[in-house]
Amino acid sequence: WKFLLVLASQVYSDNVSNEHASACADMFWEAVDVLSTDENGKILLQPLGHCPELISGLIKVALDQKRRYSLRTDVARVLLSLFHKASQDQLPCQIVRTVGVQQSTMIPNRLKSVQDKMFSIANSRMRELTEGMLAESHTIWNKNSVEKRPKTKHAKASPNKESKIENAENSTALHPGFSVSHPFTLLRYLLLSLIVEIVSFDSSKIVLLSERFWGTLLLWISEYPHNTLFQNLFFKICTMAIRSDKEQVLRTIFTNCKILNKIIDQLMDSEGILKLPPSGAQALYLQILNVVRLQSDLMPPSSFLKSHITNHERWKFFLPLLRKKSEEQNKVGLGFIVPMSSRPGQSEDIKNFSVSDANYGGIDHGSNFARKLGFDMEIVWPFDDSVQQKKKKKKRKKKKNRSVERGQPRSPSDSATKSQNSDDACEDDESDSDNLNGREEADVSLKKESESQPEPET
Repeated sequence: WKFLLVLASQVYSDNVSNEHASACADMFWEAVDVLSTDENGKILLQPLGHCPELISGLIKVALDQKRRYSLRTDVARVLLSLFHKASQDQLPCQIVRTVGVQQSTMIPNRLKSVQDKMFSIANSRMRELTEGMLAESHTIWNKNSVEKRPKTKHAKASPNKESKIENAENSTALHPGFSVSHPFTLLRYLLLSLIVEIVSFDSSKIVLLSERFWGTLLLWISEYPHNTLFQNLFFKICTMAIRSDKEQVLRTIFTNCKILNKIIDQLMDSEGILKLPPSGAQALYLQILNVVRLQSDLMPPSSFLKSHITNHERWKFFLPLLRKKSEEQNKVGLGFIVPMSSRPGQSEDIKNFSVSDANYGGIDHGSNFARKLGFDMEIVWPFDDSVQQKKKKKKRKKKKNRSVERGQPRSPSDSATKSQNSDDACEDDESDSDNLNGREEADVSLKKESESQPEPET
């Protein structure tokens, strides 16, 4: 029953070598992967939820800077895979057949039985995870300044083995088209992915993230503008924070960290002109601002987000530029004429089709643009009450007119028009009755003629 616990204890034990711990970590994940799809694997998976020292021990190894860097990376990868699989209700399973095409089907996830307990243990260690991830960076955000730390020195590998990962932070990492003095590192990416995975399971736990966490992520965007893997994670967790509608989180991001000012500074110069291109993170900036714009349309005027952007002068100045740039990027082909291959019998209108003339539904709620950002079935808040007030006034006026007609005497012109209308109605009734009498007399005469005619001889 405690097979996984014994196997994991070999990973976070201090009495084993790093090579042995890495091998046990790989075997631990292989066992969990197989047992989660096995029919009888539910029993052996129970230590993951009922033995808190298992997950806590793995998190401790991933955050311990005294351990070897490669071991910490392996353990962080195991934790990320473990929580990602635990968040799924069903898992794909391959049906093995000797003859015919192989097919896959969905089966229940045996790991779901300990799902809630696993995430509860991870939530209790959230502060340690965030602080451990920030410890991997040389720049940490503070409220009034930016703290720069020296390069982290990891434990070196054995002399008979050369490890490029161990010396990753001791040299400049070259990338296509740009270079960075301090690499982002795989361990930092895995720890951030683990935090995003935990928060995605229960978005209410986003309140556990500190102010230093959000401020440091904003620093990393400008420091690593071409790191699309990190930008994808930041967009996910930032979207969850904006859509959570928790004032504590929103006040931290918008008021303390000033996310709108920092993003607008990257997109617009001092003269109010849009930078082209501002940086490699231009698409990320525009997406976050569009999420803020769409989410604010759903909020009442009393909400924090709505009131904040209403009183934000730079946001109101930049909003037309944001809409213009988003509409340009929303067009397929960026508005240029897309050449199409001609076919026999094809009309000239289709041959000269221009994407700029096509209608793509705009960038507001109900469009494909909003659906791609996660806004599918939301209802926009009725921000303009003037229309409803006008309708109420019109109804009140109608009621007053009716009361006047009932209680007060009518003018001579009204009585004359009413009598004229009644006379016209009487004349129409008399003409209709004359026509009806004429039709009845004609039917009676035709009936008499048919009776007077003799029957034909057979």
